[in-house]
Amino acid sequence: MTAELGRSGHPMLATLLTVSLSGLAQTITTCSQASLVSLPNPNVGSYNLLNLRAGDRFWHDKAEVAVPAFNALNDKHRERPLGETIGSRVMGWLTVRF
Repeated sequence: MTAELGRSGHPMLATLLTVSLSGLAQTITTCSQASLVSLPNPNVGSYNLLNLRAGDRFWHDKAEVAVPAFNALNDKHRERPLGETIGSRVMGWLTVRF
């Protein structure tokens, strides 16, 4: 088992393997104080989301103009822990069908 773990080349495993079982608690403390990156908070806060869309078809139903509004309440929020802050967006659409 020691040879298999040693072949992986992972620096954390190499540190653990060089210490005897009697010093395992000290090794775990040393490894936890090493330069480990702290993880972000995995929780995302609650938010309200209202999407609106107004549109009209013309030219014998072959053309459409629309104005959608995303997050119309402008409730700035994140949908993922590391995601960008999302505010409101308004766009315009012109669709023509042939």
